[in-house]
This record gives sequence, structure tokens and C-alpha cells, in this order.
Amino acid sequence: IYAVRSQPLLPRLALAVAFVVIALIARVTIFPQLESRPSYVPFHAAVILSAILTGPVGCALATALSLAIGHSFFVPVQN
Repeated sequence: IYAVRSQPLLPRLALAVAFVVIALIARVTIFPQLESRPSYVPFHAAVILSAILTGPVGCALATALSLAIGHSFFVPVQN
């Protein structure tokens, strides 16, 4: 954990984005049966891993990306 957190900020942010992309791929391919109801389970894992490995800034980025992806692709925001 300390080896990852000692890296510069940009590679840690790229790691947080990679976790969210992996969660998106997992949501679409591994969890197709969850299409009828909102489920953010893979995104929870991405945010938790980002918090542990990349720190608060990476966690905030992963949270924002997860919310944006979740509410634009899976559960569109209603008026």
C-alpha cells in the first residue's frame, strides 16, 4: 500500500480510473442479471480499492466517475 501511495498523483489517479473501468466491464459482462434493478456492487469495490490504494483524491475521483457512469448508463436520472 505504501509503495502505491508513494507514487506521484497522476499514476495514482490513473489507477483509480482503471478500477472504475474494470468495475464497468464487470458490471456489463459478469453481472448481466442485475440489469432490471440498480446495483452498484462492482463500483463499490472500485471505490474501496481506490480509497485504500490511492488515497482520498483517488477515492473522490473513483466515486465521481462511478456515480457519473452509474447514473448515465444504468439508471438515468429522471426529471
